[in-house]
Amino acid sequence: MTTVLPGRRSDTAPTTTVGARGWGAYLPAQRVDNDEVAAPAGVDA
Repeated sequence: MTTVLPGRRSDTAPTTTVGARGWGAYLPAQRVDNDEVAAPAGVDA
């Protein structure tokens, strides 16, 4: 799970802020895209 914040990535924020269900229904496509872009870039290693 990832957040959709500018230049940020987190695995805990979605659960504490909106909840896994909330993010999954809110921006499923953005979650996947953000994860693919942020992870290799080393934003959250």
